[in-house]
Amino acid sequence: MDPPSVAKCRQPRLAFSGPEPQPNSSNNGSISNSLKLDCKIRIAYAKNPPDAFSNCRHFPTFTPTVPCAFPGWTVEIMSQITSYAGFDIEPVVANNVIGSLDWGTQLKNGSWVGVLGMLANNSADAACLMYQMTDLRAEYFDFSYPVTNVQPIYAVQARKADIGSILWNAFKPYSTVTWLFILASFLVQTLYLVGITKVEKHLGFRHRFRPFEVFWQCIQLQLDEHSEDMRFNTLAGNIVMFLFALLQSSLLIKLYEGLLLSALLAPVDDNPFKDADGLIALIAKGEYHLVTNYLGNWYFDDMLHSNAAHFVALRAAVANNPVVTAPTVAAALDMVESGPYVYPMQVDSLAMQMSKERCNLVYVSDGLPQVGAYIVFQNQSRFIKNINRAIIMSQSMVEHTFNKYFEMGYKIANIPKCPTEVLDTATGIISKPLEFWTAIVEPGKPWLATYWRWEKFTSPRATNHNFFQVHHGVALTRLIDVIERSMEQDEQQIVEDRGNAER
Repeated sequence: MDPPSVAKCRQPRLAFSGPEPQPNSSNNGSISNSLKLDCKIRIAYAKNPPDAFSNCRHFPTFTPTVPCAFPGWTVEIMSQITSYAGFDIEPVVANNVIGSLDWGTQLKNGSWVGVLGMLANNSADAACLMYQMTDLRAEYFDFSYPVTNVQPIYAVQARKADIGSILWNAFKPYSTVTWLFILASFLVQTLYLVGITKVEKHLGFRHRFRPFEVFWQCIQLQLDEHSEDMRFNTLAGNIVMFLFALLQSSLLIKLYEGLLLSALLAPVDDNPFKDADGLIALIAKGEYHLVTNYLGNWYFDDMLHSNAAHFVALRAAVANNPVVTAPTVAAALDMVESGPYVYPMQVDSLAMQMSKERCNLVYVSDGLPQVGAYIVFQNQSRFIKNINRAIIMSQSMVEHTFNKYFEMGYKIANIPKCPTEVLDTATGIISKPLEFWTAIVEPGKPWLATYWRWEKFTSPRATNHNFFQVHHGVALTRLIDVIERSMEQDEQQIVEDRGNAER
């Protein structure tokens, strides 16, 4: 049975029960007083950004003003909805410290404390907070029509980048299965070619059987450094070598080269896990722990009672790795910053806002289902019917307010300037740590150029062609001159590149 709706208060927008009072009625005074009572709705307000900010001159401030442009996203929505329904707000301020709000906890004797306790003991009719519905809460309180949906998020310490994680990007263009296929294909074709050389030895086409030499020639062919000594005297050997060179050495490697640059330039993945399933596996191994400041949160209630696949797996994972409780939101974030802890939160929560004031935190939401956000009322509330209609008719305003606080990039928190560079106090040089190009490639370019020039001009083919036709001393002098000129050109090019980069 639906609870009775209230009488019409200010505007004929919503349904009302009973006849409209006439101004000339004899009992006009008593009806007027009754309407005033019916039009009042007691709403509990707690200092809990971004639901309700406490930095305005008056708390609570119902609507945005020039000096108070962000009174709170739930405050704005509640003001709009109650105004549409024709109710006058009577604020009931909760006495709480920011970061340690008790949203509502049921004691062992069945009584409620916290904000929900204010509804249970009839101190307020509704709460200016966005709640998620659980079976326990639905048993004792009424929930409105869903105001919006919110996204749960894990906050975790960013994984520190090292040279290994940077170099590992070189293998990302292909999946693990593809790399295993390339390796298996290489081994099979190499063994087949080794077998062919043994057959050719027995047929008299080869004087000696050299399996390691064939293996090394296959490696050279794989690296696009084909050896001219790699010849076969049988049709089978030539066919296999052709397929090896076409598919194994050319096609796969050329495709890889095209993807390698983007992989090396891609930012290092600093998330310790990719999705919710990855976290559950780490919790089951004991490598990470869940932390919260409020075990009555809907997420942990569903973890204990829900039959959804995510919560069933999480419940099994925390059986031997229980959730850690912190006294405040700030204390929970301190644990996340300093150790292997994961803090479940949602985009519209105080924890999310305070986490943005920290550095070295990353967020993972893949695999977490969105949940509805509701306004909670006393059980069998007489306001629920009119408020539900007001919520439905105010969806555009709700979406606009949500975007204002969470999507448009307004600075509603103390966003820190996280350091991205490291200063060497001994040298005074500022550099980015573990930057692969500046740390390894740039210092090694002159040496790599020298080595390449030396290999080019000392290879047997180049030496026979260019130098052995003249006196050995003259050839050596020419070789030294060419190497010196090459080094000078490389050094000049490096200086020009650095000058262009600085400009």
